[in-house]
Amino acid sequence: MAITKIITPGSQDFREPVMQEIKVSRNGLRGADLDAFVKRASVQFIDKMASMRLQPGEIPVHLLAVGAKEYYGSNRNGDAFSERACQDKHDTFKKFARWYRDHDNKDKSKGRGMIKASVYNGDMKRIELIVALNSTKEAADRNGGLVADEEMEKLANGEDIPVSMACRVSHDVCSSCGNKAKSRKDYCGPEMCKHGGCRDNLAKTFDDGHTLHVDNPDPLFFDISKVFRPADRIAYTLGRAKHAADYEGMLKAACEQFGEARGSAALAEKLGVTAPLWLLSDGPWADPRVVGQLKVASQLIEHENNMAGQPPAPHDRACMAVVQPPRDDCPDLQSGTFKLAHVVTALAAQKCMLPLGSFVAMLTGEYTTKTAEAVKCAAERLPGMFNRLATDPRLEEDLRTNPFVPFGPAPRRIQHWVLKHAAEWSLDRPRVTERLQRSVLRSPEAPSSRREMTKVAAVSGSDELAKQYALYQLGFLNAHREDADSAFLQEMAVRANFAR
Repeated sequence: MAITKIITPGSQDFREPVMQEIKVSRNGLRGADLDAFVKRASVQFIDKMASMRLQPGEIPVHLLAVGAKEYYGSNRNGDAFSERACQDKHDTFKKFARWYRDHDNKDKSKGRGMIKASVYNGDMKRIELIVALNSTKEAADRNGGLVADEEMEKLANGEDIPVSMACRVSHDVCSSCGNKAKSRKDYCGPEMCKHGGCRDNLAKTFDDGHTLHVDNPDPLFFDISKVFRPADRIAYTLGRAKHAADYEGMLKAACEQFGEARGSAALAEKLGVTAPLWLLSDGPWADPRVVGQLKVASQLIEHENNMAGQPPAPHDRACMAVVQPPRDDCPDLQSGTFKLAHVVTALAAQKCMLPLGSFVAMLTGEYTTKTAEAVKCAAERLPGMFNRLATDPRLEEDLRTNPFVPFGPAPRRIQHWVLKHAAEWSLDRPRVTERLQRSVLRSPEAPSSRREMTKVAAVSGSDELAKQYALYQLGFLNAHREDADSAFLQEMAVRANFAR
């Protein structure tokens, strides 16, 4: 498990603009422009700039990212990065990060610039970056991203660009008692910390001069973003804070209190800033128990995006209620005679995926008018569920403890029960074809519409039920991710979520 954090604009004071364009002529960095760059940047960048190949339309900017705590102290949200951490981890900016807007980092194609170089400036005790912004469509297309038009306009007008960074750490460490926390809930309290604990006193300065903070020993920086300010119209924050004023208000409110609610991990959660799935599955802390599910989730998101807004397709008929009616004859899970793992294992072995109604009946042991209404509401939330899972701060933990991952043998009685319903539930191609044929006989009129996709999470029981069903689908599809026909299974699973 790891903690996602955001380093907010102005959280450290470098006493000079954080971001500044590097004036490079046709003949390179020369004359007064070179002198100005040398005064501001690390001398290590001079050689880097001399050898750096900037393509047409790429505009280099110099950026001050993170200061070492030995020189700058902790930031206003109670986070600190030691000189050793800055020295060892500055290159993660180049390896993993791109320039985004408002931490919209799930898709690399939304990047508006590349991190060309990173160094730790030993004289100024800070991490510095060279970012090449896409100033033209040609540069954006070449780099697989978007144009940094707003950024270029602000640079041309001499305006400051508020910058925020996102990172992940395996844990952080209390500066007072040394408590190692893998999440905010693990922060120390007064029972173990002489400064009262980070849970209640993070970022507070005490009479002895100590400012309570957490050290981040192994940061992986994966995102650097232009963020909004009060003058901006609308801010993209995954549906949580939609206006720039809301964002500014959130930061101000956080800084008016002490404790974990002020910390960068809490702010990241409130703003919906999470690590992209590709980083969760390929990063240095990838948990083998969840990597497969993450990779499947990435593929399911592609299917969701491809199906969104599309008219019904012929294969949707294989998911209709006339050929997949709810069944409540599941082996008894409530008495403890059989375990959930037995059922999901037996189903997966036959490539059988329960429809939502039968899934609810399996969990509750019945299918009544009340459960039918819950199923109806949850079904409307299924389209886009995997997109929403990707932004859920609890995703890693949910996948690590996913109860729907098949494992172990299943009792023969459950195997026979699955075989009894295989014609209705199997996603094997011949079974799907059979259901298509039966659907035409039972309901000659084809579906006229699909459910609409939503990417914004809702605080409701329907969303939670839809999430549990999506976790079940992930567990099932993860068991078949190496199958030759895995793409078809994934397509049919997402198709079932859209089909009416």
